[in-house]
Amino acid sequence: MHEELARGTLSELQGHFSGDVRGEAVIVVRGAPEPPLEDPRQLEEEVRMRLSRGESPRSIAGALAATHSKRDVYQLALKLKDSGAS
Repeated sequence: MHEELARGTLSELQGHFSGDVRGEAVIVVRGAPEPPLEDPRQLEEEVRMRLSRGESPRSIAGALAATHSKRDVYQLALKLKDSGAS
Protein backbone atom coordinates (compact mmCIF):
# COMPACT_ATOMS: atom_id res chain seq x y z
CA MET A 1 0.00 0.00 0.00
CA HIS A 2 2.74 2.48 0.91
CA GLU A 3 5.38 0.99 -1.38
CA GLU A 4 7.67 3.48 -3.10
CA LEU A 5 10.87 3.12 -5.08
CA ALA A 6 13.36 5.98 -4.85
CA ARG A 7 16.80 6.20 -6.42
CA GLY A 8 19.58 8.65 -5.71
CA THR A 9 22.67 9.34 -3.71
CA LEU A 10 22.58 8.69 0.02
CA SER A 11 22.27 12.41 0.75
CA GLU A 12 19.39 12.76 -1.75
CA LEU A 13 17.57 9.81 -0.20
CA GLN A 14 18.15 11.20 3.28
CA GLY A 15 16.42 14.41 2.25
CA HIS A 16 13.60 12.54 0.53
CA PHE A 17 12.89 10.35 3.56
CA SER A 18 13.64 12.88 6.30
CA GLY A 19 9.97 13.22 7.27
CA ASP A 20 7.55 10.58 8.45
CA VAL A 21 7.99 7.28 6.68
CA ARG A 22 5.06 4.88 6.64
CA GLY A 23 5.92 1.20 6.74
CA GLU A 24 9.36 -0.29 6.33
CA ALA A 25 12.29 1.24 4.52
CA VAL A 26 14.92 -0.84 2.71
CA ILE A 27 18.02 0.83 1.33
CA VAL A 28 20.20 -0.97 -1.20
CA VAL A 29 23.65 0.54 -1.68
CA ARG A 30 25.85 -0.12 -4.70
CA GLY A 31 29.53 0.68 -4.55
CA ALA A 32 31.15 2.92 -7.11
CA PRO A 33 32.89 1.09 -9.95
CA GLU A 34 36.65 0.98 -9.78
CA PRO A 35 38.30 3.46 -12.15
CA PRO A 36 39.58 1.86 -15.35
CA LEU A 37 43.20 0.82 -15.44
CA GLU A 38 44.86 3.11 -17.94
CA ASP A 39 47.84 0.95 -18.84
CA PRO A 40 47.18 -2.56 -20.23
CA ARG A 41 50.02 -3.79 -18.02
CA GLN A 42 47.99 -2.67 -14.99
CA LEU A 43 45.11 -4.89 -16.10
CA GLU A 44 47.48 -7.83 -16.56
CA GLU A 45 48.96 -7.24 -13.10
CA GLU A 46 45.48 -7.05 -11.56
CA VAL A 47 44.50 -10.33 -13.22
CA ARG A 48 47.76 -11.99 -12.08
CA MET A 49 47.17 -10.84 -8.51
CA ARG A 50 43.62 -12.16 -8.50
CA LEU A 51 44.73 -15.49 -9.98
CA SER A 52 47.39 -15.81 -7.28
CA ARG A 53 44.64 -15.35 -4.66
CA GLY A 54 42.81 -18.31 -6.18
CA GLU A 55 40.07 -16.45 -8.04
CA SER A 56 38.70 -18.14 -11.14
CA PRO A 57 38.94 -16.51 -14.58
CA ARG A 58 35.15 -16.24 -14.59
CA SER A 59 34.98 -14.39 -11.26
CA ILE A 60 37.84 -12.09 -12.31
CA ALA A 61 36.03 -11.21 -15.54
CA GLY A 62 32.86 -10.51 -13.59
CA ALA A 63 34.66 -8.35 -11.05
CA LEU A 64 36.33 -6.21 -13.72
CA ALA A 65 33.38 -6.10 -16.15
CA ALA A 66 32.36 -2.60 -15.06
CA THR A 67 35.54 -1.11 -16.45
CA HIS A 68 36.77 -3.64 -19.04
CA SER A 69 35.38 -6.01 -21.63
CA LYS A 70 34.32 -9.11 -19.72
CA ARG A 71 35.33 -11.30 -22.64
CA ASP A 72 38.79 -9.72 -22.93
CA VAL A 73 39.46 -10.06 -19.19
CA TYR A 74 38.28 -13.68 -19.22
CA GLN A 75 40.53 -14.52 -22.18
CA LEU A 76 43.50 -12.81 -20.52
CA ALA A 77 42.88 -14.68 -17.26
CA LEU A 78 42.68 -18.01 -19.09
CA LYS A 79 45.90 -17.25 -20.97
CA LEU A 80 47.77 -16.28 -17.80
CA LYS A 81 46.38 -19.24 -15.86
CA ASP A 82 47.33 -21.70 -18.60
CA SER A 83 50.82 -20.26 -18.87
CA GLY A 84 51.31 -20.65 -15.12
CA ALA A 85 51.97 -16.93 -14.81
CA SER A 86 49.91 -16.56 -11.67
